[in-house]
Amino acid sequence: MRNFEGTVRVRIHPSKGVTLDRGVAGSTLTAADAERIMALAREAGAKHKVGFDRWSFYIPTVNEKLAKNENLTLKDVDAALKAGKTPKVRLGKFAKPVLVLADDWMHAPTKRESKIIDIA
Repeated sequence: MRNFEGTVRVRIHPSKGVTLDRGVAGSTLTAADAERIMALAREAGAKHKVGFDRWSFYIPTVNEKLAKNENLTLKDVDAALKAGKTPKVRLGKFAKPVLVLADDWMHAPTKRESKIIDIA
């Protein structure tokens, strides 16, 4: 996944819970503010007692176990943060931001090695 470019806003949807959306004029949060976005989302989820939209928040191995219409819970997010997962804002489907909670190795670029040998 590529980094999200642009601004992000944190919203509460009646059926999805806490979601992320592209920012509008006046939005100030960017991908560099991933820690702040996670704190705002977590605070809103706890305050309004709602879950986290599975398409806006991704925790590897946790999202895959969710039922079709099920969302992440505050407990899932807290467990991932306690396990040392770091938040990063990535580009998702339809150019929407997705906050990924994963290990640092998942975000590190990998060096590709070519199997082609230069002769001359």
